Amino acid sequence: MSLNELIISLETQSIFASKKLVIVENFLSSKLSPDKKRIIDYILKAQFESDLLFWEAKELDKLTLVKFSKAKIISVSLPKLLFRFLESVGVLQPRDLILMLHQLLQQQEINFIFAMIVRQWHFLTLVISSKGGDNLNIPSWQASKYSHQTRFLGRDKILL
Repeated sequence: MSLNELIISLETQSIFASKKLVIVENFLSSKLSPDKKRIIDYILKAQFESDLLFWEAKELDKLTLVKFSKAKIISVSLPKLLFRFLESVGVLQPRDLILMLHQLLQQQEINFIFAMIVRQWHFLTLVISSKGGDNLNIPSWQASKYSHQTRFLGRDKILL
């Protein structure tokens, strides 16, 4: 994400809604770069109407949180079963997946599970399109997991 992309996302008006929510994924936990520093400076100084949400896969350290002292911090941990379920699609038998889904429904909302399935499918599609996930902007261990899962599912089932 560039500073210009963030400015456009936060400061342009929507014709469909009076208020916007901009979600940035894994930004604060990424390595500090000159671009990231400019983005943080902009966020801390700018006046914008949109709500800004940072979704981080891992817990942030206190030093990072201090910078955003005015922010509302919500920590949510996702059940490990969710990721086991997502990584098992196409690998396990359907009967086992359904049992796992029933267990997961006791821990998580159905809409969130569905959104995570769509997210997983999106990454699987990207891995197939990039011929193995080498040039994707995701950690190599994650690309390896997606690549492994695509081999079980097969290109035809993923790219219906």
